[in-house]
Amino acid sequence: HDLQSNNDGLEDQVRAQMAKTQEWQDKNAALQDKLTGWTEKTYTWKQRAEAAEQKLANINPISDDDDESTASNAPQALFLQAAMDRTSVSSDRRKSFLGFGWGEAEDSTDTASLQAQIAKLQSELIKAQSGYKEDMYLKEKRIQELEDENCDYAAKNAQLIKQTLAVD
Repeated sequence: HDLQSNNDGLEDQVRAQMAKTQEWQDKNAALQDKLTGWTEKTYTWKQRAEAAEQKLANINPISDDDDESTASNAPQALFLQAAMDRTSVSSDRRKSFLGFGWGEAEDSTDTASLQAQIAKLQSELIKAQSGYKEDMYLKEKRIQELEDENCDYAAKNAQLIKQTLAVD
């Protein structure tokens, strides 16, 4: 009778361990799904960045002789070029609408306002770059945490499986 109750107790422990193993496997699967999602987002952002770099290279090629600061400012140059293009299009529309051009004094005012706009755009660009870098850092840190947690769950699963097999 003691042997039967001992066996029943062991079977209950095995069922409990199997339930825990299933729970950990479910958590492991959920973490793997999260990791896959974040990895896909990372690749998407990388592709976007590469596409922007390629577009920039087509617009303003950077030679191998340029220093690293020029290469790192390339996205900024693309952004500023786009802003300047928008400004020149709207300026051309105003000129053609009014039917005359501006004089020298107005050209210098336009230059000053464009320089102010460039400074504003540079500031916005730096803020956007900082935000992007911070987001990427936090995402990379979270991915590492999830990978570490996944490894822990895998080790626990392996240990539980060994225990379960040892009981059988």
